[in-house]
Amino acid sequence: MFAPPALVPRVLNHMRLCRAHGTLVVRAWKGHVFWPMLYPEGSRGGPAPFVRDVVQLGWSTHILSFPRGSMKVGADEAAHLPRGNLLGIRCEVE
Repeated sequence: MFAPPALVPRVLNHMRLCRAHGTLVVRAWKGHVFWPMLYPEGSRGGPAPFVRDVVQLGWSTHILSFPRGSMKVGADEAAHLPRGNLLGIRCEVE
């Protein structure tokens, strides 16, 4: 699931309530409000206990795309995608 950055805290809270397991795709954005939820001790500590694995996926515009025919002809797809490196974060909330 790729959640808009502003919704990541809600997604994580919902995962906690449901005791969900899943993979969340987010930008590697250390200054955003959701980052301390994933890394409570910042860059010095490891990830939160519910984070089982973190994989760097690469630059967003090289990975994400829109379905064929979903954008107007001539539209700049890259302008509508989030920019930055993406992480795949496997979460298992118990």
